[in-house]
Amino acid sequence: MSHEIRTPLNGVVGFTELLKNSGGMTDIQKEYAQNSYISANSLLGIINDILDFSKIEAGKLELDEIKTDIIELAEQACDIVKFNINKKNLELLLNISHDVPRFAVVDPLRLKQIIINLLGNAVKFTDSGEIEIKIGFNKNDDSNGEFFFSVRDTGIGIPEKQKNNLFQAFSQADKSVSRKYGGTG
Repeated sequence: MSHEIRTPLNGVVGFTELLKNSGGMTDIQKEYAQNSYISANSLLGIINDILDFSKIEAGKLELDEIKTDIIELAEQACDIVKFNINKKNLELLLNISHDVPRFAVVDPLRLKQIIINLLGNAVKFTDSGEIEIKIGFNKNDDSNGEFFFSVRDTGIGIPEKQKNNLFQAFSQADKSVSRKYGGTG
């Protein structure tokens, strides 16, 4: 199923990127091509999330352990949401603690997905102000440690009594905001 969905969408992404990088377009055509490219990548991300959720439910999700540049990965995740941040005239802050190692063995695809999802939600629920992603690290021993990622925004927030609804499948803290912001929980 994943190939049947991803293959044509990868074609859309690839050909849109080729169009975007071709010459002879007006500024408005370049903007349309860029928006198409961003939209296609967003749709691909949603499809990947759905397929991953299916794998998790089936107990078949396997993590790839790859030596990864953590700072570059965070910057790439920020770049993906930057278009929507600029559209809303928000400020994006990337706050990386001085003790964060540059490289770590992680699943870069999954980690980037998580960061993009957190940033995407922050953008969705923030109309003005800023969004900050913080990355910290606690060293356990010479070769192991724990990374910490957090996202803070100046958005609408979640009332204390509704926080128990978080992280429940297809549940929203405040169902009335889904009319304004969309989403299924």
